[in-house]
Amino acid sequence: GKSPVGKSPYIYGVGVLPSFRGKGFGAEISRAVTMHCLDLGYEMSVIVPADEGLFDFYKNYAGYSDYFTVNEHKIKTEGRVSPEATVTGITPKEYGKLRERLLSDLNHLRFSRLACSYLNELCVSTGGGLYKLYQNGFSDMAVAAVEIGEKGLRVKELLCSPDQTEYLAIALLNAFGYHSGTVRTPGRQKRFGMSSIRIQGSGYFGFAFD
Repeated sequence: GKSPVGKSPYIYGVGVLPSFRGKGFGAEISRAVTMHCLDLGYEMSVIVPADEGLFDFYKNYAGYSDYFTVNEHKIKTEGRVSPEATVTGITPKEYGKLRERLLSDLNHLRFSRLACSYLNELCVSTGGGLYKLYQNGFSDMAVAAVEIGEKGLRVKELLCSPDQTEYLAIALLNAFGYHSGTVRTPGRQKRFGMSSIRIQGSGYFGFAFD
């Protein structure tokens, strides 16, 4: 897939206990980890803030810049079905291959087979998983990473033609017996992840193992 740099590590699970917050530990940890990545030979590292307020924190105290964006859709079936769509479970390896094909025209992070396996474990543990979707009349397969959340279906990533988004989202809701859910797709609706180096334009990350 297209990428402005080569391999880049994803800094995951940075946190400070509530009783120790406000003392600069989070900033120190973030800077130290970023420097460690540089020492290991990586040109850039990536982080996904846990909430909107942390974007400014990582920008001001760790030198990160906004780069990765997503679209987030709230979908309701409202009695609709998607009879011309099929939903089939797939392996992490197949998911990774189809994902790269679908993202070939976008700057994005390519996930290793290990990362895809971990994502699959997270989704399966909630009752979801990794899926490929096919809609009659479209030549390409679509893929989706699905999680069952406390508030309903969460499609952490749906990769398809933009004009298929709603139809395939409804197909997933039908398949799992839900009437509403949240669906993430590539797009520029909201910021999602940050890069340790400033890169022009925007890129797609997708899921953050959240």
